[in-house]
Amino acid sequence: MSLNAHHPIEDILAKDLFSLPMAELAPFIERAFQYWRERGFPYREMTDREIKRKFELVKNSSVLTMSPDKQISSSTSGLELANFFHPQIWKATRWGHHKSPIDYFNDDDTLRKLLEKTIRLWPDRRCWSAYVIRSVFRIYSGGRVSNFRPTVSKALIEKFSFQGATVLDFCAGFGGRLLGAMALERHYIGIDPSITQIDANKKMYETLRPFAKCSAEFLMGCAEEVMPTLKSASIDLIFTSPPYFKQEKYNKESNQSYLRYKNYEKWKNDFLHEVIIQSKRLLKPGGLFIINIADVRGYPLAADFEKLGRNHFSFVDRYELDMVARPLHRKTSLSNKSEPVYIFRKKIVDLNL
Repeated sequence: MSLNAHHPIEDILAKDLFSLPMAELAPFIERAFQYWRERGFPYREMTDREIKRKFELVKNSSVLTMSPDKQISSSTSGLELANFFHPQIWKATRWGHHKSPIDYFNDDDTLRKLLEKTIRLWPDRRCWSAYVIRSVFRIYSGGRVSNFRPTVSKALIEKFSFQGATVLDFCAGFGGRLLGAMALERHYIGIDPSITQIDANKKMYETLRPFAKCSAEFLMGCAEEVMPTLKSASIDLIFTSPPYFKQEKYNKESNQSYLRYKNYEKWKNDFLHEVIIQSKRLLKPGGLFIINIADVRGYPLAADFEKLGRNHFSFVDRYELDMVARPLHRKTSLSNKSEPVYIFRKKIVDLNL
């Protein structure tokens, strides 16, 4: 192919640039820089038809199947849809990084550097397409913060609750569990301290409501403060994944967990233990408490949760949720990691409500 000054930036193939000397490559990089600086960050866009089609994929996803070692496969179907309604996910930072993907994109030197890097990272792709730009800034920033897999959410809710059940998600976050619940006939209650997350989840619910049988309500506030206001023994299933202490910083609002609790012991005692106690109070006798939580950066979140959980509930099981490794960090097929999913049950007879 013969490249020229009028060739659309997003259609340029990396293989057509790969062997160019820098003197010839530099003008193309500058054109790409000007293009993306003027256009702005390429948030994912979806038509109404795409939104409906992607939601149908979640609705039609298979029931939960598990390997003999209790590994839950991690499908990404529906993940793009949930993230579409939460563009602010690109502004969140991960542990060890002071900047988000958006912060890096807005830095001129970093943008130019990564535009050159994409040519070598993906030699078989359109190196400056919207998809590639999103990918390279996600990787460079240490990985965009994660969202719960909607198909896994749907499968767990379907397996461990019944039609019409009330499901509480006290850390609603970026809507992965909401999307899974919306694929079923349930009543979903989502709690989150961020007005941005609450508004985005409301928008997703209202958009998909014509295609769903699920009802939903959203409560803004910190879980440890909102949960005590809810009626005892009113919930059939509690299913969530809390912030992993300081692993991910969703925004800079003062009520965010990583700002609210300055050290791990405070977080464990005043947040984690409190939501466990409140979960016990809110669940109906025999109700289930499912939580995805993992150790991070030397902090024993999973071990501490399991110990506290066993003090208040009957232990049912522990699954392992496969987590897909980021492409540039994947050395072998064994580099994928997994995270625990704990299942506890409130005793039918519990004198310590």
